[in-house]
Amino acid sequence: MEKLKISIVTPSYNQGQFIEETIQSVINQNYENLEYIIIDGGSTDSTLEIIKKYENKLTFWVSEKDNGQTHAINKGFEMVTGDIIAWINSDDVYCEGALHAVSDYFESHSDCQWLAGNLLYMEANGHVYIRKYPNSSNWLEKNAMFSVYQPNVFLRKFILSTIGYPREDFHMTMDYEWFCRIAQKYHLYIVDKDLAKFRYHSGSKSASAPNTINQHIYHKEAIMIILKYHTKFAWYINRFPKMTLFIWFRIERLMRMIVRIQKNELRKCTDKIC
Repeated sequence: MEKLKISIVTPSYNQGQFIEETIQSVINQNYENLEYIIIDGGSTDSTLEIIKKYENKLTFWVSEKDNGQTHAINKGFEMVTGDIIAWINSDDVYCEGALHAVSDYFESHSDCQWLAGNLLYMEANGHVYIRKYPNSSNWLEKNAMFSVYQPNVFLRKFILSTIGYPREDFHMTMDYEWFCRIAQKYHLYIVDKDLAKFRYHSGSKSASAPNTINQHIYHKEAIMIILKYHTKFAWYINRFPKMTLFIWFRIERLMRMIVRIQKNELRKCTDKIC
């Protein structure tokens, strides 16, 4: 029987230092029913040369000016034809066997509409130094407090038509905002397997220092998410946004820990990798 078709989208812009490893991590999965799309925003470094090197392994690629990362992701999602979809950024990589594990899980769990696995954090040079586990429950999901990590999330394609696409007016938390919307309708399934590696480096948006533009954008978007799912905080957050965020993040962390204890799965959120 033919395996489920998996469609992967990679948004890209001037990541020539890392994108070859990303591409190799996808095509070297040796998954026979794969659709791989790269949407580049008009890179001026070595990115295009690297993409052309692998273009016979790609379903489609384009390099043209766009309106940012989320726009590039959505351009790719508009083209996908697979049963399962995901996006991986041009500095992250999939773990060996990830796509087969994802396909097998979806095939054996017909009620699963989306899933998340474990994520390995690595340095710019590829050295893996920590493992992070998704933390989820029905309560956390409904209250927008669950923790998931974008590189290791896979979804059934029909979610694009039932939930919609990532919002292009979100630039730092477009993945989490999208996941919150999805979680209101579909329970997140957890696969205890390393699916992807996130590269934490000085050029990544996640590494933005405090008081930078990216951090201000992140806080603004986080406030928008909180206001959507917790209207009772509106009075406080509109008057004391910094204080409310500070308190919110600590409540969120506490509730995740409580859920973990209740499920008798108390363990460290991260494992050191030797």
